[in-house]
Amino acid sequence: MSGCGKVRAWQVPLRLITGAFILHSGMEKWDGPDEQAQGVHGMARQSFPFLEKHRRAPLPQAARRR
Repeated sequence: MSGCGKVRAWQVPLRLITGAFILHSGMEKWDGPDEQAQGVHGMARQSFPFLEKHRRAPLPQAARRR
């Protein structure tokens, strides 16, 4: 079973709602304060130990929406 089957009409609303939720979650974190970024990075380090040695790099000025 490849998982790339046909999308059925009843799946469309569920996929749209799920996609909107994921997009909204990411957009909330985009302009968060440093404390929030450190918290998210800390959770990522716990999940993926290879991130331990990496520091959180600040976003370039062009990527900030302020």
